[in-house]
Amino acid sequence: MNKAILILYFSSRKLKRAGLKMRRPFHKKRPVGAFITPQDTVDSIIEHPVLVEEKAKIYPRSKENDIMAIQTLDKFASGFSKTTGQIYADGLNAIIKNHGNKVRVYRQIYSEEEIKKDSTKAHASLHYFPSEKKSKFIIVCPGGAYANCEALSEGYPLAVHLNGLGYTAFVLSYRVREEANNLAPVEDLAAAVRYVLDHADELNIVPEDYAVLGFSAGGHLVGCYGLDKIGYKKFNLPKPGTIMIAYGLISTEKFPHCNKLILGPEPDEKAVIAISIDRNITPDYPPVFFWAGKNDLLLDYRHHGDELEKAVRMNEIPYEYHLYEKAQHGISLGIGTEAEGWVDKAAAFWAKHSMNEHSVNVHSANDYSAK
Repeated sequence: MNKAILILYFSSRKLKRAGLKMRRPFHKKRPVGAFITPQDTVDSIIEHPVLVEEKAKIYPRSKENDIMAIQTLDKFASGFSKTTGQIYADGLNAIIKNHGNKVRVYRQIYSEEEIKKDSTKAHASLHYFPSEKKSKFIIVCPGGAYANCEALSEGYPLAVHLNGLGYTAFVLSYRVREEANNLAPVEDLAAAVRYVLDHADELNIVPEDYAVLGFSAGGHLVGCYGLDKIGYKKFNLPKPGTIMIAYGLISTEKFPHCNKLILGPEPDEKAVIAISIDRNITPDYPPVFFWAGKNDLLLDYRHHGDELEKAVRMNEIPYEYHLYEKAQHGISLGIGTEAEGWVDKAAAFWAKHSMNEHSVNVHSANDYSAK
């Protein structure tokens, strides 16, 4: 959550305590195929007919006094980086454009039978961003502290950027809050990978050497997916070619705030250790690209990025670690910051360590940034 959103959030709390109600701006019902602009309000975007049909994750509007939802995309996007509302608009417009081209963007990843047994699985889904030609695929897992899934900022813009690099991208909406108990998000990521592999021909993807990418809590999610006991092996899925983590939660011991959501109300020490990524890396862990910022006020790089580096280096896992002096939490693509361009670096790392190409399971001395 960026600085502007935090300010607006606390402003809305003040209004609520004062018993005030806000009048939402009037907006006309837009044509089905109309594209989003940075001047559109979040409120109006939520009601866009295509985005409603494709179940796009935009903003969980639930309160009458919600001041954030009446902001324009430009205002909503302002924060720690120079991300503009146009970046967010581009992600949403890709959904609208693909829908107009008869692409089914929203994908339910569990079968009706599975949902009948566990109704919470209906809340896990993929949004499909096809490449222009058959390509390798990557699944993007937005952050949100396992309380929300921030697809608007950390999902759709990444998918558009990855499309530009020639990859097919999917954005995962995984179960959050109380529905995330018992590591449900890891199960959702596994179900998403299986769905894509099972529909490889329809989705026009190369099934081998796929990648998973995650931000913050989503970074923890993809990190867990690489672990032997709770990840891809547990679900009998092929090993990912690369894991990419941006300002990720690594040590659940050092940052316990999400543990009750993904483990249950009273997790024991053994369970917490089992999901602390740095404590469970083995020599068979996938190649991993990750970065952190020294001025990240939420996740201390010394407890997360640095600890992951120690673990992968000890196990001789191919890796690339970038530690930036100024790259705050929640900056996504990092536009206008030291981290800008990290996605291209991660894609280059993925290509370099393709399962079809790499033969030596050691990292290069130049693969990580000096601290």
